[in-house]
Amino acid sequence: MKEGCQIYLKIYDIYLILWKLYYKENNKQIIDFLEYYENNNQEISFSYEGVNYFVHQLPKIDENTKIGVLDSDVEITLEELFLLIYLIQDKSNYLISLGKKTEYINGIIRMLKTLLKCNNKNDVLETIGWLFDHEKCYYILNSKDFLSEKKKRMNYLTEYEESLIL
Repeated sequence: MKEGCQIYLKIYDIYLILWKLYYKENNKQIIDFLEYYENNNQEISFSYEGVNYFVHQLPKIDENTKIGVLDSDVEITLEELFLLIYLIQDKSNYLISLGKKTEYINGIIRMLKTLLKCNNKNDVLETIGWLFDHEKCYYILNSKDFLSEKKKRMNYLTEYEESLIL
């Protein structure tokens, strides 16, 4: 974590960073790093400001890869980006496990992976608010005019929905 630095990233922002890495910088390991989360249940711990946190074990990621964070002068490492993604998914999985709709466990990772792999218009993604921009060659999140239930689902895919798309 960057000392004295705070940034706010939405899932859409994270998707755009991953898209840039995957397509513009041709880093095909991005998909592997997302799939690693789904295929590995080991945990690691880290300490931040004297508090221990537990998260899924990270894959081996080049610690020297720096990423510019959108419209800022802040840089983070690829490892820090995936630590953030893993933390978000871990927290989401915990909250989902408290409810009845457990098919959304790992849904954020599944959504990010699917958005990167699917490079054309898709009805399932459009239904939950993701519109493919053919000029930019990536998905735009259309959060306007959606019912609140669909807004809640924009960042999640079930295994079944993923199988329909891919």
